[in-house]
Amino acid sequence: MVLYGRKDGKGRNRLEDKGPKGICYVKEFLAKGKAGGGYVECWFSKKGQTTAQPKRSYVLLFESFGWVVGSGYYR
Repeated sequence: MVLYGRKDGKGRNRLEDKGPKGICYVKEFLAKGKAGGGYVECWFSKKGQTTAQPKRSYVLLFESFGWVVGSGYYR
């Protein structure tokens, strides 16, 4: 996994990581990306904070690279 802005997960396999609502968010990202792309609703804590907040991400598969790329914003 490659991340922008957060070093705590860079280079680490996060496939089984779960958010505070018990959802394996990376699996959700991959499934949505492979299904043609779209929005995924998750909960994350902002950098430097401990309380999770709702976050909406958009993911899309770049088939030629085999990458699912996404970006998100806190709601």
